Amino acid sequence: MGEATRTAAVERFGWLRLACFLACTTSVGALLAKLYGVASMRLATFAVALPCSLALIAVWAWSSRSGDEQLASELEIGFVGGLLGTIAYDLSRVPFALAGQRIFAPISAYGVWILDADSSSRFTEVTGWLYHFLNGISFGVMYALYMRNRHWPWGILWGVMLETIALLTPFFRVFGLSRNPYATGIAYFGHIFYGLPLGWLVYRWNETQQQLRATTPANKWMLLIFACVPIAWTLFSPMNVRKDARANSGEFQVEGRLLNPDWVRIERGQEVGVFNPDEEVSVRVKQTNFAKAIKTGQREAFSFPEMGIYQIFVETSGRTHSSFVLVEPVEELK
Repeated sequence: MGEATRTAAVERFGWLRLACFLACTTSVGALLAKLYGVASMRLATFAVALPCSLALIAVWAWSSRSGDEQLASELEIGFVGGLLGTIAYDLSRVPFALAGQRIFAPISAYGVWILDADSSSRFTEVTGWLYHFLNGISFGVMYALYMRNRHWPWGILWGVMLETIALLTPFFRVFGLSRNPYATGIAYFGHIFYGLPLGWLVYRWNETQQQLRATTPANKWMLLIFACVPIAWTLFSPMNVRKDARANSGEFQVEGRLLNPDWVRIERGQEVGVFNPDEEVSVRVKQTNFAKAIKTGQREAFSFPEMGIYQIFVETSGRTHSSFVLVEPVEELK
């Protein structure tokens, strides 16, 4: 290969790598478009983020077949590192969720926004989690594109930086994290665990590359099937199907100590009904501390004049599981 040809190849690779990096930003960009009031999350996801994700897959397939192993490896290692980092991020936060913190609530909101739904369902839940993993994988690819063989602590720094950037966006305000330093600490804690596997795989680049090449197609298919199991369970389990069948649009139904569905989405000034088919209960809104006693067979209305996300729950003697009211447009929340 002549010098001119090599120079052209390097320039082409540089531009293509930058294009891949920018394509990865469209995933989180869909959420930011909603929070900044630029576009609906549904539009930004299906018109921009999803096509860019498919384009990344196409670039990976082309680079793998054309002999451009460097770019293909960066995309592959970034994918695997981002996926494992996201799993580690979620697992590190499970103990806090078991202790009663609703740290996975934003993921459910993503699904409601992407499907432009009036309330949550098993479909919005799966959509929210798929988007959550798309974000984590995209951040992993962004890191791998430019950090090959860098020492693994850089991965932790990357994870912490991502959380710091989120702190500067409307995300923290909309989800009430700016008033909850404990939740902010949990978020930073989780991002340390996100950066660990990502940083380690990128640091051990050659070893990671060899392990990926040694993985047989059969093992890859097994991993894909394993990943599809929780999706299939969420969509088709009789329990979830029955729960969605009982839910009514625009209102909650008391089901023992819980409210069904988990999320109801309304516009500012609208009311949310709560129907109680069982014995008398008291339902309270956490942010306003407003509560109403609801007798058997009665329906009560709750007003939400201000935008934001409100926790609403059935009062019990023990710990309860809250649902949420999403009052739009949250992007106008000050």
